[in-house]
Amino acid sequence: MQIEAYLINLFKYSFKSDDGRQIEGVSVRFIVPDEGGSDNQIGASIQKMSMPIDTWESLQDQGLQTFSKVKLTFSGFGRHSRLVNVEKVSDNG
Repeated sequence: MQIEAYLINLFKYSFKSDDGRQIEGVSVRFIVPDEGGSDNQIGASIQKMSMPIDTWESLQDQGLQTFSKVKLTFSGFGRHSRLVNVEKVSDNG
């Protein structure tokens, strides 16, 4: 499944879990327009998903900025949905 959204931010994270495992990834925050929410409550439509750490370089190479229009690709459905790709959409059409 693919949707278009506006990027809010993305960042790398890395921490050790309680059992000592190193957890790394990329956190992606975005807004999906026209989701049926109240126009005066933009915070309600901000969503966050994680991606594998090995996607960081390709995300940086795209020159993504706050409010860049992006195409998000998901695999799975519902609670098993995973963000697998973020691709910048051309501003000129």
